[in-house]
Amino acid sequence: MCNHKMSAQIVSGILVEEPNKSVIKWIPHLCLAYLCYETYIFLFYIQEGASGIQWAGLVIYTFVVGIQVPLWGLRAAKASHSKSLNCFGSLQGCLGCWHMMSALSLAISVAVAISICSTCKPVFVAGNDTCLVDEFSFQGNTNTLEISVDDCVSVYPSLHQIITFSALLVVGFLSCIVSFKAREPSKRKIAEVITIEGIIPVGTFGVVPQIPEDSPCHIETSDPVESQV
Repeated sequence: MCNHKMSAQIVSGILVEEPNKSVIKWIPHLCLAYLCYETYIFLFYIQEGASGIQWAGLVIYTFVVGIQVPLWGLRAAKASHSKSLNCFGSLQGCLGCWHMMSALSLAISVAVAISICSTCKPVFVAGNDTCLVDEFSFQGNTNTLEISVDDCVSVYPSLHQIITFSALLVVGFLSCIVSFKAREPSKRKIAEVITIEGIIPVGTFGVVPQIPEDSPCHIETSDPVESQV
């Protein structure tokens, strides 16, 4: 007689991913930044009298970038849908880079305006209404710009430029954070155990060793086999 001791087991279950809590935490901050920025642009357009194209662009930007995209990411994070989260993270990363580049472009434009007005200031002080400035292009050509005294009346940087630059930086920074968090792997756990089966340890070459009937034996496992999910 042989005494077989089966201590190893195979556990079958359903493996699910937990909700991405980091994305769920950061999306409200991103939506708040969008809300503040879009509210300021809305008030600025009312004060300055924006065109129909500008109003249409603001509506599309608010509906798509400020509402639909964050809600899509929030649903994907709660449902732990990896593919949707990866797509959302990629899109949010592109939006973050776009806002950062817009802020950089605004800063460069203001710096160029300050430089030109500083160059033309002695000319305007002398009583001239225009100033000629040489502009160097990327093609290596030198173009001459005519700057009016009215172009340098405004203070650079203006309050509107400072607020816009700061808002673009904040929105871009939060978009990049959400993008990184969305691409982080979620934790996994067994939601439900289906079956638990005992097994006999397998031999060296994948077969159960044959033991003669007339010889006493005692087979047991020293270490339990890890559960397979």
